[in-house]
Order: sequence, then structure tokens, then C-alpha cells
Amino acid sequence: MNKFILAWAKDREIRKRGQCGGFVTAILKFMLEENIVDYALLVKKGSNLEYSIFLTSNPEDVVDCAGSVLWATPNIAKFIAEYLDTNEYKIAAVCRPCDARAIVELAKMNQINIKNVFMIGLNCSGTFLPATLERMFETLNIRVEDVEKVGIKKDRFVVFLKDGKVETFPLEDLEKSGLGRRENCRRCEVKIPRMCDLACGKWGVIEGKKTFVEICSDRGEIIVKKAVESGVVEFEYASDENVKIRDELENFALKMSEKWQDYYFGQMSSMSYEERRNYWFGMFERCIKCYACRDVCAVCYCNDCILNPWRLLVKGGEIPPSFSFHITRAVHIAQSCVNCGQCQDVCPVEIPLSRIAHKLNKTVQEIWGYIPGIRLDEKQPLSRAENDI
Repeated sequence: MNKFILAWAKDREIRKRGQCGGFVTAILKFMLEENIVDYALLVKKGSNLEYSIFLTSNPEDVVDCAGSVLWATPNIAKFIAEYLDTNEYKIAAVCRPCDARAIVELAKMNQINIKNVFMIGLNCSGTFLPATLERMFETLNIRVEDVEKVGIKKDRFVVFLKDGKVETFPLEDLEKSGLGRRENCRRCEVKIPRMCDLACGKWGVIEGKKTFVEICSDRGEIIVKKAVESGVVEFEYASDENVKIRDELENFALKMSEKWQDYYFGQMSSMSYEERRNYWFGMFERCIKCYACRDVCAVCYCNDCILNPWRLLVKGGEIPPSFSFHITRAVHIAQSCVNCGQCQDVCPVEIPLSRIAHKLNKTVQEIWGYIPGIRLDEKQPLSRAENDI
């Protein structure tokens, strides 16, 4: 089977309720029905801008979770590592590139048995925090209750209203005004999750009709073939034009990311050592040592963290904590940070934590040539440091 296909659900109801022809919904439902996996892990949309991580073994529940939720930042990898036994159960997980990369990194650290995690990846141009999205709607004179869904089309923010109307706005203008996508999403350099078994999205097809699927693994190909043979999904091979359009849209998104990296990292690079030191020390003076950044980190997993007060590295009851608190956390995740932005999202005093973590990881990339979460067979730098030295 050619690794590039355009696919859609055969079931009319799934096509209607699902995104881009309902391929992802159909595959998940099929895998549960055929007992290929024990559970499906996905996101369920609530009222207005609410959402929840949803784990189910019931195929019918999958249809209720159909559609995209661009304001969901569910930390899928953390959920799998902390709450699911991947040695005992097989999981089909729907994930964005940063989720998938974190799963790969945790697998390398023996926290997830990736052989039992089937990853269906979604192309991603970025996500929005619900609170930010609410402010955007207010600025744009749109009522939250009138919104069906939102999307990103190249450099436009797209709002689909329940009355059938579609409105678009310049994304760059929104982001320059402090709105728009999460900061980490703006800097993100992985838009298509090719580390998954299947990478799915709308780029390269007629929007709403079919899903462009890149088959990225042998087992991904096996599942698609079985679904086709069972009459669950239908497909056609992607044309050269489909592939070209997809590549162009991916490159456009990557250029936008490069622009934002130049902006954020350029600010840091333009500072002198003293200016940079004073800037970050000033930021860290806000810290109330709530541990939210550590607890939410997708690639942190130690049961007895060295930052706990009884480990004596960080003094108990000291607020703000010494600089060692932040530098230790940053160094521990430097090789594996996937720029998921969770640390910055949860920080109650708004320290731009993902920015410094991403910058440190970029330095690791320059030194070691290692990009976290891309290849399962590539060792992490510190695991090969002795031989390299």
C-alpha cells in the first residue's frame, strides 16, 4: 500500500459527525469493535470551551468524541504514563505531535510500553488556551455559545458558527496583540506527527471530504488494510498534487514557526550575559514554588524528585526558591523537552518557562544532533554520553 492515501469513513453518520470524512473516528471504532485495542484515549468536547480526556472501551463512545477541539491541551503522554498500564492493556491514542513525541521519549525511559500504544497523530498548526480564546471572541464580537468550532487556515484564524457562517481573521495580528495560539505552538517545529503509526489531517485534500493519511509504520498499514477489507473505511491513493499541496502547507507553517523562534530567541540572544541573567532572575523571583511546572511536565517521571525538600537540594519553605530549583528542573528535561508548553500553561505567576526549556533543548540539538521524540531507535544524549566522551 502506498504510504500516502486519502481516506474516509464508509458510515454516513460518522462522515457527518467526524472531521474530514471521519477517518480517525472510523478507525478508532473499528479497533475497539475488533478487540485490536482494549481502550481508546481521546478528547471529548464539552459545552462552550470545555473539554476532557476520555478513555473508553465502548465503540459507540468514540462517535460522541468526533470532531476537532483546538482549545484542548490534554497532556496525553502524561495521562498514559501515570494512569494506564501499557504492559497489560493495549491503547489507541489520538495525539498531536508534541503528545506523540513525549510518548516516544517516555518509552525510551521505560515509562510506557510503546508496543501497546497505537498512535493516531493529528497534523497541528497550534492550539489555543480556552481563556485566551474567550478573550479573542470578545475582541472579535463573537459569542462563545454561537461557535461550532475553530480552525487555522495558513495565516488565518477561522471561526465556524452554528448558523453556518464562517468568519476569518488575520492570525498574526491577533498574536501580536497578545492573543492567538499558545506561545509554544507558535515556535513549534513539528507539524506532522510522523513518529505515529498514522499521521492524519486536512492538508492536501478538499476540506471536510477526506482525510490525508500518511502511513508511518507497518502496523499502521496493517490496521488500514483490515479496516478497508472490513468495509469500515474507503480510500484512494493521494495524487502528486495532493502531496505537493500538503508539503507546501507544512512548509508554510514551519516558516511561521521559524519567524516566531527568531522573535523569541532573538530577544534572548540580543541581550548581554548580565541582561539575560537579570531578566531570568527577575522572572524566577515571582516563583511561589507550587511545583505545578514539575508535576505537569510530560517527560518528568521520577517518583522521588530531587526537588522535593527532603532531598535537601532545595530548601523547604523558601519562597521564592533558590535559582538551583529552576536550573535543576531545566537541565533534567533539556534533552527530552518536546515544547508541549504545559509548564507555562499552569504557571500561576506567568513565568515563560516553555521558552527557556525550548531554548535549552535547541542548544542540546545543536551539540548532539538529537531532536527528542522523533525516532524511537535513537538514544537520548545522556544515555550515550560516556561513549561519545
